[in-house]
Amino acid sequence: MNAIDIHDLTGFSEPIKKLIEELSKGVGSVYEPTRIVQKAKAEAEALKITSRAEANASAESKMIAKFSELKLIPIEQRIKERVDFIEERRQRNIDNTVSYAIKQLPESVSKEHVDSDWMTNFINKCQDISNKEIQMLWGKILSSEVSNPGSFSYRSLEILSWMNKNDANLFQKYCSYVWSFGAVLSHSEMVWDFFYQKQGLRWDSIRNLESLGLTTTTNFGYLFQTGESKQFLYINDSFLFKNISGKKAFLEAYKLSKAGIELSKLCEVNQNSAYINALKSIYHDIFTINKV
Repeated sequence: MNAIDIHDLTGFSEPIKKLIEELSKGVGSVYEPTRIVQKAKAEAEALKITSRAEANASAESKMIAKFSELKLIPIEQRIKERVDFIEERRQRNIDNTVSYAIKQLPESVSKEHVDSDWMTNFINKCQDISNKEIQMLWGKILSSEVSNPGSFSYRSLEILSWMNKNDANLFQKYCSYVWSFGAVLSHSEMVWDFFYQKQGLRWDSIRNLESLGLTTTTNFGYLFQTGESKQFLYINDSFLFKNISGKKAFLEAYKLSKAGIELSKLCEVNQNSAYINALKSIYHDIFTINKV
């Protein structure tokens, strides 16, 4: 497949042109986007990784024969074939990620260039991600960075590269309870025992998110004077918390890390009315909680 001239991007939208130009800096050559763009427009399935093994070679005798043949192949050839296989798989991973990014691009993007070191770092990490769901997250990051350079830090890329599908699903669930100040209400262990654990957010799971660098369980929150009210945003609605305890009260929470806040932008979350009702029950003698 021939690489197109980076100076001749006729027919592509401005956001896609910019994405191609920025990717070219990261891969060290002109990035060939034609197949990916066509696939993105057609919403086609991601390309399957070609297997070099015999598809139906299940018989033990065949396997032994093949292994005997392998030992006759010069080591230089085996090295080349292994490297070619790895690089082919990596290229497919990059292509799939870029196709997801193209689908997410807005109609207009910033004219500011993406940092070339950031792009190289991005390519080096996403090339080894084969899971489609995680590739979609990497695609969202690339789209956001092209649209608005500086949206995601090196630390966020590092953390995402450590995450598997289960980690991503857990973080998505966790983010469905994050308030506008970037934290989940905790109230010691009461909220966990009363609500979160029933939603599949066990305490050891939260510790896992903390070990990844997404959250922190260090003390954080807001101090309310007697009778004081504060307004907070949960998903799309504002809620008024009023201290009715007759004394000072502290609204305790577990805060997302800086990288956690950045990566939470990738999560698609919906408001949970059962969560609000649970909070009202837990805090009934400390705060009233009412939608504004």
